[in-house]
Amino acid sequence: MEIESISEWIRKGKWERAYLSLLGNIRDRYMTSWLGDADGRLRHFHRFKTEFGFAKLLSIDTFKDASNGYLIDDSCVFGAEVYVIKSTGRGECLSLKEETYDNSYSWEIKKIAEIKEERLFSEPFTIGEHKWFKPFEKIHVYPKGQGSGQGKSLSVFLCLDNCRSLPTKVKLYVEFSVLVKDQVNGKHRERKGDGWFCDLSKSRGFDLISLPDLHDKSKGFVVRDSLVVEVQIHVMSDVEEFSSKKPLLAL
Repeated sequence: MEIESISEWIRKGKWERAYLSLLGNIRDRYMTSWLGDADGRLRHFHRFKTEFGFAKLLSIDTFKDASNGYLIDDSCVFGAEVYVIKSTGRGECLSLKEETYDNSYSWEIKKIAEIKEERLFSEPFTIGEHKWFKPFEKIHVYPKGQGSGQGKSLSVFLCLDNCRSLPTKVKLYVEFSVLVKDQVNGKHRERKGDGWFCDLSKSRGFDLISLPDLHDKSKGFVVRDSLVVEVQIHVMSDVEEFSSKKPLLAL
């Protein structure tokens, strides 16, 4: 069941709270469902989104059960309530910013043969600037692998270390590469990834190279008992707040 907006008011984004109801004729009561999302937030009708609804308002068996009174003499009564909520005139615009200048961070890890820790952390570093958030990244390295790569691979992850300073319910989208450098031949091992970072999802990465390949001296990844891993940030999302006093320009 769907409620479709055909009013000019809705096309302008004026209606944001709506209820759908089905009348039970026997008890003269409505079964009412609110058109909100799982987090209790309002639905926003506008010209690009003119309808919302339910894939399953109630089961067919419940609908046809005469004792419930929804279907009487092969007919039923549906209702809709829509409440006008005054617009605050404020909003947000999400844009993707390509990082073209100083978009990489390299980390040399020394004395590989002596490392006992399961996980290593780089110093925090910053790539990209935001008016509302300054991201601090770290590289996490698992010298003997992590998860499915345990005991098989070198695992490298990009971690957003400053997630808790993100505005509530805001996520940061990042396109990135992680690589381990071939210090002799220049044939680096690289993998690319992308995803949304937030307080509940702080890191993304890969099983980057098998341990036999990593320690094969002819391949140049470990030189003088050290290796170099690098992270490159290609694209990072940015959010700009706007209001009716500061309209966005259409591109």
